[in-house]
Amino acid sequence: MKSFFQIYMEKYHIHNWLIFLGLSGFINIKYFSMTTLLILSILGIFVLISFRKDLVLHREDKVFIILMFLLPTAFFLNMLFFGFVPHHLDRPFRMFLGVFAFLLLEIYGVSKRLIFIALIVCLVYASCLSYYKIVILNEPRAHSFINPIPFGNFALLLGLIGLSYIYLNNKLSKWNKIALGFIIFSLSLWVSIASGTRGGWVVLPILIFILTFIFNFIKNIHRIIIVLLLCVIFIMSYFTSDFIKNKINIAIEEMNLYLNTEQKADMFLGSFGTRLEMWRYGLKLFVESPVFGQGFVGFDKRLKKDVENKKVNKVLLQHGHLHNDIINIMAKQGLVGLAVYLVFYMMLFQYFFKRMKNRKLTEDVRFFATVGGLTVAGMFLFSLSDSMFGTAAGITNYVFLITLAAGGMRYYEKLLKKEVIYGQ
Repeated sequence: MKSFFQIYMEKYHIHNWLIFLGLSGFINIKYFSMTTLLILSILGIFVLISFRKDLVLHREDKVFIILMFLLPTAFFLNMLFFGFVPHHLDRPFRMFLGVFAFLLLEIYGVSKRLIFIALIVCLVYASCLSYYKIVILNEPRAHSFINPIPFGNFALLLGLIGLSYIYLNNKLSKWNKIALGFIIFSLSLWVSIASGTRGGWVVLPILIFILTFIFNFIKNIHRIIIVLLLCVIFIMSYFTSDFIKNKINIAIEEMNLYLNTEQKADMFLGSFGTRLEMWRYGLKLFVESPVFGQGFVGFDKRLKKDVENKKVNKVLLQHGHLHNDIINIMAKQGLVGLAVYLVFYMMLFQYFFKRMKNRKLTEDVRFFATVGGLTVAGMFLFSLSDSMFGTAAGITNYVFLITLAAGGMRYYEKLLKKEVIYGQ
């Protein structure tokens, strides 16, 4: 006999509506994705309680769960030996919420259509917000509750996810696909440009290259041509767009000024100059403690001391990270932490990518695999000039998307392979 929880979930599909709300306010409204993730994880706990007698986890389910435990465990062990910093531990621990939400979604599935509608709502809202910030308020960069960099980067990511839905939907006609694709990508591109983030533009050709693996008619030579064309377009935009030229020239000027200044502790640093100082300092501390790093407590103490002694620019005190997750982890967790970080990303990307490009699987499986593959690759590349673990919004949105992708993918994969979906 089915429990009240099972009957309620199957009848009202509340998880789908929660996902719709969370994704609609994904980059626009504070706490939307976090609240959604939290409620989904609570429902996931009810799954464990309801199905505790016939719980069946297949190998692919266990792989995802283990991967979600990797980084929180590495952070915890490092702090166990070097001292605890609660807010730094809180962020990776949000991956545990993803584990419980995954258990829910792999049983009850995820509505692709609702996801696509939510993406459109999110990007339309973000586009209007960007117009208001740039045109009406005359602000230099568009943003929401999150700062301009993740605001623009997540918009690009959502746009590419929307394109994957459009292509992997045989119910849409050719012209409907072209029209919808143009609209959704234009919206995401406008938000990215309005946010003024340069890192996203560099990453975009790589993400488009990854996206091409879902297209059955594209060969490897075509992919190379596409990337080359995108690079040509990017170079041409430098000479034809004053906005893009200005953003790139500012970065070049900041780099030249930074490299030609001996006393860097007292100089004024712009956006790119600040990153150069962060990366220099992070690598310096890594060289001093390469195996286990400085630890989070040790890093904070060392930074304050070095600022007082004018060994590093005081602007670093205004940031909780080094604007590069690899360097940030190397400085605080050493080679041990870096190894765990790279294993996590490589295995998680392969987890999604092998299904994303498998033409024998259904459109449903491949769509959710594409969501996961693009998210993992995008977050890794975006974090080379920012930090996914440095902000609560960044890690929450990341966990939200990969949990959504893994849960939906495994649900449809189990239907395809006729595996046991426990509780059903």
